[in-house]
Amino acid sequence: MAHVQFRILGPVEVWLDSRLTVPTGQPRALLAALLLGANRVQELDWLVGAVWGDQPPPAAGDRIATQIAQLRRMIGRRLVVVGANGSPGPDSTPRRRPHSGADAHRHGGSAGVGPADETVAGRAGYLLRVEPAQLDLLLFEETVTRARIDMAARDYAAASAGLRAALALWRGAPLSDVDSALLREFEAPRLEEQRLSALEDRLEADLRLGRHAHVVEELRALAAEHPLRERFCRHLMIALYRCRRRDAALRAFSTAERTMRALGVIPGPSLRQLALAIRTDHPSLGPPS
Repeated sequence: MAHVQFRILGPVEVWLDSRLTVPTGQPRALLAALLLGANRVQELDWLVGAVWGDQPPPAAGDRIATQIAQLRRMIGRRLVVVGANGSPGPDSTPRRRPHSGADAHRHGGSAGVGPADETVAGRAGYLLRVEPAQLDLLLFEETVTRARIDMAARDYAAASAGLRAALALWRGAPLSDVDSALLREFEAPRLEEQRLSALEDRLEADLRLGRHAHVVEELRALAAEHPLRERFCRHLMIALYRCRRRDAALRAFSTAERTMRALGVIPGPSLRQLALAIRTDHPSLGPPS
C-alpha cells in the first residue's frame, strides 16, 4: 500500500509516495468532510450536506457511493464502508437518515473509533482511518495537547517549541479551495479558532520565558487584526509594559476599549484589571525571574 499523507490545514492535499494528488470538485469536498471527521464514522446525511448543501440531487447517496469508490482507488482501503450494524460492509450505500439540522452538520453525527477498530455500534456511513502522523489536523491537535501539558507543568520552553511546531503545520486558510458552503460555514471557523487559541498559548509561553521584546510587533498586528480576542490585547499590554513602555501599554488598552465599544462589546474584567495594574505599577507585572 502506498504511503499516504493528507493535508487540510490550508488547501486540501493528498501525497501518495511523495507525489501530490489533489481531487477536484465534489470529491474534494467529500474528502475534506471525511478528513475533518477522520477515524469517526461519517453519516451519509452529513456527507451529502457537505457536498451539495440543503439541495441534494436525486439519488445523492448513490452519487456519494460512486465518489467514495473513486477516492478508494486513490487512497486505498483505509476508507471503509460501515454497515447499519456497525460492521465494515461491502461497497454499498448506507441507508440515509432524516436530516437533523445544522447541529448534526456541525458534528457529522459521528461516533469515535480508534484507527484499528473494526466495528462501530449503531452507526452507518463511511470511515476514513488515518494515523496522526498522516493527517496534519490530527498531528496539530496532538502536538498542541502535549504543549499544553508542558505549559501546565511550567515547562514553558517545551510548550513554546511544541506550539511553534504545531502552528508551522498551517499552510493557509483551511478549506479555502473546497466548494462546500457547509464546511466553510461550520468547520472553517472551528479550525481557525483552534489555530488562534494555539497562537495565544504560544505567545503566553514566550512572555513567561521573558521574550516580551521579541513578540511586541507580532502582538500589535494580532491585536489589531482580532480586536475581540482579549488575550492578544492582554499579551500586548504586558509585553509593552515589560519593555518599559508603560504609556504605550495603556494606549493599547484605550485603543482596544474604543474598538470593542464601537462593536457593542465591553472589555472584560481581566483586561480592565490589567489596565489598573499597569497604572499602579503592580509588582506582579514585572518580567519573569
